[in-house]
Amino acid sequence: RCDQDYNLKLNDGAVKIFLSTKGTADDVSDTVKNFLNYVDSGIVSGKFVKELDEAVRVVKTNEKARLEFMTYQMALLESKLEGEERGRKAGIESVARNMIIKGRPLEEIREFTELSLEKIKELAQKIKAPANRQ
Repeated sequence: RCDQDYNLKLNDGAVKIFLSTKGTADDVSDTVKNFLNYVDSGIVSGKFVKELDEAVRVVKTNEKARLEFMTYQMALLESKLEGEERGRKAGIESVARNMIIKGRPLEEIREFTELSLEKIKELAQKIKAPANRQ
């Protein structure tokens, strides 16, 4: 759940920290405040932000560093997309497993999940559920 809004349920077990450059609460360290101010205004204050700003300047002026950064960003994007695809497939397979457990017909499971009948039978065999319903 969200500590600031108890009605907001996140329900995924992850710890999330939301930061706002326009925030008014005084519940973060000076380093984080300096960073958020830098993101919002570009004003450099504090050791960490100074080091960060210097690194940003190097990347902006160094063609090799820019290329490495862009390559890194592309790798991150590809990794994110692959993760999303794996998550999507896992979600579809989870729905199929639940439908198998509930005894839904294979053709209905195929229709809802767009999985092949072969894949559905494979999932059914893994959970030891009857897979011969039509």
